[in-house]
Amino acid sequence: DPTAPSVTFHTARGAVSFSVELATTPRQRALGLRLRASLPADHGMLYVFPREEEHPFFMKQTLMPLDLVFLDAAGRVVALIAEAPPDDPTHLHAGVPSLRVVELPGGSGARHGITIGTPTTLGGEAARAIAAE
Repeated sequence: DPTAPSVTFHTARGAVSFSVELATTPRQRALGLRLRASLPADHGMLYVFPREEEHPFFMKQTLMPLDLVFLDAAGRVVALIAEAPPDDPTHLHAGVPSLRVVELPGGSGARHGITIGTPTTLGGEAARAIAAE
């Protein structure tokens, strides 16, 4: 479905796309992927923030490990936290400003070769949500 929100990472190994749910409001961003037991390997959540700044995350009540991929305004990966442990209340900091964050199933970054500097493109509703900023 070309209207479904997606994020494509253009890695040295080739392009890999994930269907994403959008978290564009403060409430959606606060809920995130909490209380979900699993996530399909090709799915994730795209957090869209109003400002490019450091956005700490925590895994409290998140039931599965996740990779947190931080993107700048140009859509490049600026930080990656791999395999964030489930149900950990510790705040996770990328150490750099970001405008968007993609949560993916734990291990996705390593499995697909997603690294700092990897460019991304947004598709469907994800692209429209960014254009509306």
